[in-house]
Amino acid sequence: MTWTVHLLEEGALDASDGGGAFVRALAAGEGRHCVVAAPPAEDVSELAAMIDLARARDDRYRTRLDALGARRGEDVRDLADILHAVRTVGFREATRDLVLAYASLWAAGRLAERLTALGLDVVALDGRDLLVAHPDPDEGDLRVEWDASREATGGVLGGVSARVVVVAGALFAAPDDATVTVTAAGGDHSAGALAVLVGAREVVRWTHGEALAVGEITYATAAVLGADVHPALQPAAWKPLVEHGLTLELRPLAGGESTFVRTALRKPPVRPVAAFGVVAPVTLFRAVGRSVGRSARMFRSVFAALGDLGVAPLALCLPTGTGELVLAVHARDADAVAAKLAHALLWEGRGRVAQEVARVDACALVRVALHEGAPPVLGELLGVLAREGVAPLVSAHGASPGAGLVLAEKDLARAKTALDEAFVR
Repeated sequence: MTWTVHLLEEGALDASDGGGAFVRALAAGEGRHCVVAAPPAEDVSELAAMIDLARARDDRYRTRLDALGARRGEDVRDLADILHAVRTVGFREATRDLVLAYASLWAAGRLAERLTALGLDVVALDGRDLLVAHPDPDEGDLRVEWDASREATGGVLGGVSARVVVVAGALFAAPDDATVTVTAAGGDHSAGALAVLVGAREVVRWTHGEALAVGEITYATAAVLGADVHPALQPAAWKPLVEHGLTLELRPLAGGESTFVRTALRKPPVRPVAAFGVVAPVTLFRAVGRSVGRSARMFRSVFAALGDLGVAPLALCLPTGTGELVLAVHARDADAVAAKLAHALLWEGRGRVAQEVARVDACALVRVALHEGAPPVLGELLGVLAREGVAPLVSAHGASPGAGLVLAEKDLARAKTALDEAFVR
């Protein structure tokens, strides 16, 4: 029977989109499903803070632990004993891993309960019973002990009949039976390892649709674009998939017409020409100045406004000899930027520097990152798009060689096809 491995952030089923597509995927077909539950980042951070308080013999950890247990509906008595030991006896690094492991164990238990309530045949497992690894200081992550993990996984799953297995993600057992907790990569690393061990046909990382991308991109693109597209596209976290030639799919929880990227995590060819990808959904702002002479003042005002918000522009253009400024920011920052620009540029009085600020949504930043030795191609890139009738809204120049362009969302599919044919060989 075939396996599909899923990675899901715990609590995703409570989101506004409901996770309907995810539940339907588990219920359909005859195969089995392994769902890796990624621990909530806020739980990991809270537990880490409690460890520091207990080490400092600060009893406030008790209040915070009780509050976390009440919020998550968990029995925290065992964890209270561990933290009490840290306070009275002393701290060991292995204790930190043991405490942080609770975030993953709780997440897996809650997710299993939720899926069972939806009528699925589910069992929850501890990742430490399936995966064995040891720290790899040379690479800054873990090295999976494949033989030991294969034996452990086969023994445990061989005795489980449930079609859906929920695994506490980010947890590995060390060869000496100590807990090894991976917090930086969430459940990504353990999902990749489990896919290799069970011979999964694919790994599906369920998202809320924040990542805007089209078509297929290679591992080379993932390595260049990384978390700009989606946090899942971090090659270190997906090393097992890369090494074993498996495939990752980013799929929207709500289903429907949301775009997703199917990523073939292949090792790059020796001399790829370019890595191409849609980096992020963006919002474009066009500010029309009161005069050409005030354009420099408008430029300074925009940067001051963005600095106050802590927002970095994805693209910015101030055409020579005009009073117009074009600015692109990530869509998640658009509302805050719109309010700030209205105050900074359009306020009444002598300091007013712009006649109007127009907003354009449904845009995306496209990046073409050329590899070492490739010539600059901005002119050729613009020519390729022009032949397809695609006009960039603004360019986002980066380190040469390479280029970035802001395109209308409606033009993405045509642009991707044309750019792939021209540059990815």
